[in-house]
Amino acid sequence: MMYLIALCIAVGLGILTLRLILRTKQPSYLDLFLGAALGFGIVGQIIFYLQLLGNNFNHFLPPVFSLILLGILIVLNKSKKTTPLKFSKNLSLLILPLLAIVLWMEANYYPLGGWDAWSCWNLKAKFIYLGAEQWKDMLAPNLWRSNTNYPLALPTITVWFWHWTGFSQSSAMFNAVVLTLLTAGVLLLGLQEFKVSKKISILITVAVFTLALGNTLSISQYSDMLSSLFLLCAFICYLLSVEQKNDRWLILSAIFAGLLSFTKNEGLVASGLFALLVLYLKPQKPFQFISILLAAALPMVIFSLGMAPHNEAFINGLTSASKPSTLARLQYVLLYPLVEFIGLQWGGLWICAAAALIISGQRAIKKPLIILGLFIVGYLGIVLVYYQINTFFEIDWWMKNTLNRILFALMPTVFLWVGLSLKTND
Repeated sequence: MMYLIALCIAVGLGILTLRLILRTKQPSYLDLFLGAALGFGIVGQIIFYLQLLGNNFNHFLPPVFSLILLGILIVLNKSKKTTPLKFSKNLSLLILPLLAIVLWMEANYYPLGGWDAWSCWNLKAKFIYLGAEQWKDMLAPNLWRSNTNYPLALPTITVWFWHWTGFSQSSAMFNAVVLTLLTAGVLLLGLQEFKVSKKISILITVAVFTLALGNTLSISQYSDMLSSLFLLCAFICYLLSVEQKNDRWLILSAIFAGLLSFTKNEGLVASGLFALLVLYLKPQKPFQFISILLAAALPMVIFSLGMAPHNEAFINGLTSASKPSTLARLQYVLLYPLVEFIGLQWGGLWICAAAALIISGQRAIKKPLIILGLFIVGYLGIVLVYYQINTFFEIDWWMKNTLNRILFALMPTVFLWVGLSLKTND
């Protein structure tokens, strides 16, 4: 019960913030899902800032602060006379409860999540919630195997829920399911917002989120799903800003890109690349876009410059004599992704995506969709370069155990591109 109350407050914070930004726009189901995603980002930042200011603060402070903020947003929404929420039926949303059942059944098999959940993300959350003045010990060099240099968006979100429910592993498990459902809902409704047919939008969403490997990764309580959600939201908001010529969508896009930077190191790379591409395509208010993005990314700036320890799991293979970046490693880095893409674990989805983009022809690379293609190629290129340069890990083990997570986090954005590319003008 307390988890549901906490979830409603988080979602309420996000939806009210989104409505305050969009103001008079007629609300849609997509607004609800985008707002819910924004709410998760807001509560994570509440915990981060309160933790920095109080160091060992009273456990009642985050709920009280959240309720005060909720009240302020309610008053502001009334004073700004935002358009009230009214919705028509959308039967395609029925796939989400069915997906929830599947996810919940699988989540119960992994209540503690995957390896990185209990050794990294949930461990950091425990340090923040239970560590009192010693909470920063989670950044100690001897804990480098827990990825001490990774940012704290997911752990702070988990901690915010713990302030309502008490320490409980089930909160992290619930969050994994909710974040996956939000990502599925944003993809489904985002495609429909751009007038992609309900049949195609349902088919794409079901294909992506009923994948066996995807379900396992979704409920593993990793930060990849949070990164996936914020990345997808950032692109949808940007594309809506272009289609509707509405700068308020660009504001939301910048906020989601900033939130993305705090999810994990790959999220920081994705956020930076996204910002560069948006600026390259010349938005109407570039200074506003960058200012808002940096404000939303401030926790990452603070963490990176003032808190994050040196990455102990990094060896620069370009300068190392003991573990150099070899030609054999480069061959593996370039060839293994091809093996991964055609692997049975993906059910042929990557092959279908490539075929669909080829069939769509020039539609896939015309503005504004070109930003999706440039991002995906650029992001994967950066990831492969990092695999080549960082020779700390054996390359075969490293790619086999991590590339699938990177690809799955990217998959909703890829299939957004696919769906929009296949859309016809009629």
